[in-house]
Amino acid sequence: MNAKSWWFVAGGVMVAAIIVAVIALTVTNDTAPSTPAPGASASATPSPAPSTDATASPSAPADDAPPADAPVPIGEEATADDGVTAVVTAVTSFTAAGGGVGEVGGDAVRVDVTLTNTADAAQSLSAVVVNLAYGAEATPGSPIFYDPSVKEFSGELAPGESRSGSYVFRVPSEEQGSITIEVSHTPASPPFVFAK
Repeated sequence: MNAKSWWFVAGGVMVAAIIVAVIALTVTNDTAPSTPAPGASASATPSPAPSTDATASPSAPADDAPPADAPVPIGEEATADDGVTAVVTAVTSFTAAGGGVGEVGGDAVRVDVTLTNTADAAQSLSAVVVNLAYGAEATPGSPIFYDPSVKEFSGELAPGESRSGSYVFRVPSEEQGSITIEVSHTPASPPFVFAK
């Protein structure tokens, strides 16, 4: 082999050796495990689990106030703190006569109320007021004072005594199925509330 051929062979061997070395370095870098950065934690610290302490205090009710008293049905008795009881004994549909200034007769109801004094002292009836509302929107019924069937409370109610009164209100016939009645026997006491 001449000198020129020998240099070609040596050069080829060197190039092949360099290619093999580069391939070996590339494979080594791809398969080596990654090393965490300095200062990095090897594993994340788990977050604490939510407390399941069974002794945790229950939440307080949002509102401890008692519900408002429901209206009393017609025919049932209601009692005030001062010992006076009231009952709406009847709600009667009829055609009222009217007759007073500005009063117009027509479809109406008569409300019959009985008051009883169960206390030891007499009770004044001079401030008794009866109001009526009807329908889904609680429309006030117009009172009729001059119909012959009206009988208002007056005077005093002795211990153990009962007395009845009758009050008339204009109510359209088609609205007479839904009626609320308030009976106030004294300004100092909440009214009795009855419903039909």
